[in-house]
Amino acid sequence: MAKYKPMTVLRAVSAFLEYHDKEDYDGVFIVARQRDEKFEMFTGGSADDPDYADEWAVVQFLAESAFEEIADRGESENIHLQVINQPDEPTKFHANSGINMREVFAEQSRDLNNKIGITMDITQMKHIHPRPNEQSEMVTIHHPSIPSSLDAFTDPKQMAVVVPDGKTPEQLNAIALSPWDSAPTTLTSWVHVVGQADVSEPPLIPKPGKKLSAGIVIIEPDGRFWAVAPTNAFGGYKATFPKGTIDPGMTPQATAIREAFEESGLQVEITGWIGDFERTTSVTRYYFARRIGGDPSAMGWESQAVMLLPRDKLFTVLHHSKDHELLVGMLAKLPSF
Repeated sequence: MAKYKPMTVLRAVSAFLEYHDKEDYDGVFIVARQRDEKFEMFTGGSADDPDYADEWAVVQFLAESAFEEIADRGESENIHLQVINQPDEPTKFHANSGINMREVFAEQSRDLNNKIGITMDITQMKHIHPRPNEQSEMVTIHHPSIPSSLDAFTDPKQMAVVVPDGKTPEQLNAIALSPWDSAPTTLTSWVHVVGQADVSEPPLIPKPGKKLSAGIVIIEPDGRFWAVAPTNAFGGYKATFPKGTIDPGMTPQATAIREAFEESGLQVEITGWIGDFERTTSVTRYYFARRIGGDPSAMGWESQAVMLLPRDKLFTVLHHSKDHELLVGMLAKLPSF
């Protein structure tokens, strides 16, 4: 029996094109991503773009030809096909050709085994977040989020999703989506970060065994809400609002602004106090805010996606009961934007 390992993310650039005439297939980029039990093929450009029609037509041929050429080489009875995960601008490749890659690879592996007794072992590859954690370690995303089309950003009724270093519009609701290059880099500068406001809020009261944290609900002028997908559903949250522990010397407002930037890539301005909520490990103060800059595709390693949610999606996408408590309190105080 041929050996076959299912892949979480397969980027078939290096290994496939290594066995092809570079002049014939120059510029073709193949990607296969697992979605449930299905592998979907991607290539540079959009499937709707006539400039890429020929590449889309040749994708399956490339996969089949690669295996045939490997077999013709006949250099080993046990070929190890290493497929390289390329992190450079991975989210350029959104369109789905509908090819079931599990079937393609399983069939080709069987053919090799039947033809000349070669067994193909396809290495399981992983998707790596483009930004390392605080220990300068690369972070593996086990189940990468799927980005939405750019059209979703401009439709207030749609949910929009961006992944690390993914594509975003140049602006949204007349506010630019561009990196916050002047964001603070030290604790001292974060203490005095712009965006803090003179809003009415009571003292934040600690509780035994609970950390003090601050979080933020960022509302777009079109009425949608910014949320984040914690990397690998950390803490059991598939989606939530940015929040984090208040470090010594930091104010709740400064902490909320910092967490918004680190987890969503956005620069925000506080507009109001929502309330204080007891969560699993913390007492968290939440604020309303508006976006004044930043780029969601520049999210830090703690997030694998940033989402723009219509109001009717809040209770389904933010599934955690603690977030539902926040949503009830938040919607009751929702300001006019």
